[in-house]
Amino acid sequence: MNITQEVLKQLKKIPHKPGLSYLLEGEDRLIEHIKSIAIVGAFADKLNFKYENYLKKNNKNFKSFKEIDATLKKEWRTFDCILIGSITRYAHYKKALLEIGVPRTLIAQPEEICQLSANFYSPDNSLPSWPNNEQSFEEKINWLTVNESMLSQAYYLIEPCSRQIFIDKITTYLRPNCINIFKDFIRNHSSPYKTLGSVPLNGDRPSYGVENFFYFYNDVINIYDNCVYVDIGAHVGDSLDAFLKRCSVLGLNYKHIFCFEPDKLSFDELLKNSKGLSNITLSMSAVLEEISMTGYNPVGTGGGSIIQNATVEIDQLIQAGPLSKSIADSRVDLIKWDTPGPGIAMKVFAGCESTIASHNPDLIIGAYHNVNDIFQIPIRLKEISNDYKIYLRHNSWLYTETCYYCIFGGTNK
Repeated sequence: MNITQEVLKQLKKIPHKPGLSYLLEGEDRLIEHIKSIAIVGAFADKLNFKYENYLKKNNKNFKSFKEIDATLKKEWRTFDCILIGSITRYAHYKKALLEIGVPRTLIAQPEEICQLSANFYSPDNSLPSWPNNEQSFEEKINWLTVNESMLSQAYYLIEPCSRQIFIDKITTYLRPNCINIFKDFIRNHSSPYKTLGSVPLNGDRPSYGVENFFYFYNDVINIYDNCVYVDIGAHVGDSLDAFLKRCSVLGLNYKHIFCFEPDKLSFDELLKNSKGLSNITLSMSAVLEEISMTGYNPVGTGGGSIIQNATVEIDQLIQAGPLSKSIADSRVDLIKWDTPGPGIAMKVFAGCESTIASHNPDLIIGAYHNVNDIFQIPIRLKEISNDYKIYLRHNSWLYTETCYYCIFGGTNK
């Protein structure tokens, strides 16, 4: 398999359609008979741009609000219509508008809306980092050809059922601004899309995030009674909550849980959210290869970065060390790590290596923070053990949350 040729073949199949070929069909019918419109939500500015010429031509008054702020609370009565320009927070905005006194008859959402297009333009639809900050299409093609042998090796290390998502994920790296590539990828590979359809408009989604739900709910992962679970990058406890709920649904007990979260703001929330749980060990530290104090720049949103570059200014020092030193003599059955930052996934891998070799746990590994993760993770694992079956799954409606599932001995133990 020549990965470069296969990816280029995929690119030729899908028309390159960038830009604001956008969100709503039939919007003219919605605003034809009204003169003054407010739009609320994450897409407000983009929709304002889309409507600009139409509105000027037809002498419409149009104002956008990303949030329901003091100005909107004061001015809503001056608008003939308040249009909700958000998909995932539709229920939230509608409730908030009703609470400030806006009549239901003034609140609108277009009937014909392409939710996948909305997801494409979402501010949460972030892209992976590149090892040399590659920007142009030519630079990315060069990355592809330079790494051809390792990409091909990884392709054959993963299970055959995961090889198409492997190719298609790399295709998104090369043309991330192509909306058709994005839509095809989500339709073909997103577990939430296949299970739940497009993003629900009523807000009826797992409170801990759909990606956390699908960590533990798919066709390859199994959780067993008396499982010892390790959560690296536990954030505020969202993936912990998803694990506990999955155990509850299956009627299982866990033996012990270890959570690692270096971000102090997130760790403080993790402490609150795990209060009352038994047999759980929380550590405000990072899992890395060597015992050390390492730099960390926290943001409190799950996106903090471990800093091991002496030239980069750091906000705080955190304790770091290999997983084996933190779990003492405990066995380990399942490890999940989804750690942001360029190259961090592989640094965590180094910190878990001896534990993986000793205990053969199943693994859930975020493979989307850096483009090299897609080939480095399966190659590194096979260097440790030949007894893992490696699957690739996508756990969101966005570009993010592509994960490797590494099952020791196959899908059934």
